[in-house]
Amino acid sequence: MQVVKWARFMAQGAGENIHLVHAHDLEYPLVLPISPPIVISEADTQDRLRRDLTAVAIKYGIADGGAHCHIRTGRAFNEICKVAEAIHSDLIVTSTHGRTGWKRVFLGSTAERVVRYAPCPVLVVRQSKAAAAREPRLKKIVVPVDFSDCSREALMFAVKLAHDFDAKLLILHGTYDSHFKTNAYATDAEITLRNYLKRDAEKQMRRLVRETNFGGVAFKSAIKFGFPEEEICDYAEKESADLILMSSHGRTGLRHLFIGSTAEHIVRYAKGSVLVVPNRSLRERLMRAAS
Repeated sequence: MQVVKWARFMAQGAGENIHLVHAHDLEYPLVLPISPPIVISEADTQDRLRRDLTAVAIKYGIADGGAHCHIRTGRAFNEICKVAEAIHSDLIVTSTHGRTGWKRVFLGSTAERVVRYAPCPVLVVRQSKAAAAREPRLKKIVVPVDFSDCSREALMFAVKLAHDFDAKLLILHGTYDSHFKTNAYATDAEITLRNYLKRDAEKQMRRLVRETNFGGVAFKSAIKFGFPEEEICDYAEKESADLILMSSHGRTGLRHLFIGSTAEHIVRYAKGSVLVVPNRSLRERLMRAAS
């Protein structure tokens, strides 16, 4: 239900419609030798689920609730993405259980698959119990950047969002250095390399800030050394950020298997909410916002 609250919050003032989606796999009856199987038709299942989903829409005051309730049969991530594409959605809002280790290996993650295949930005909601007890807010947004065109466009997306919600941007660059925190006895060569990386990152950050039109949005920048995924999650937690907003290259298949995804790692481990904007949809949406 936190997903519905966040969807309402993000749509406020924009005159946008909210669509509720429930996807379920086909369930087959358990056959027992002592009794015939109880078979519930797909039509009956659809009707029951639609009534339940419509009740949620009514409870949360979603306009045209019944007309905007979608019941789909199939793998959840696939059906969610298909609905989003069919209705030309501007945003998917979903949740994650935050499973890691063996539970994630066997159960998978619908949220991560939605992030990977979505045709539009995806907001993955995860909140502490204290945060869940209050209404959603958006006052601090962490924006990870690697100075690529992809992350620059994500920053522009974040500026627009921060302007709409009167939020502050925390721009973070994480430089990869696996020995920076663990190796207390660095050699002269390692120290020289770190100093070079730090100066270069600071130079690129100054250039990024100088070339970005913040339009009055408050911001500050930071540079961290270590594993970027860990630094991003730690920084967001220490700053009590309400959201991490980042871009994704949208890799799938073998490229995703071998290269991995920083965005999916952060969705998995971040303690707060994460908004991932696929690179393939950034330019189109920025042009739409500018017009």
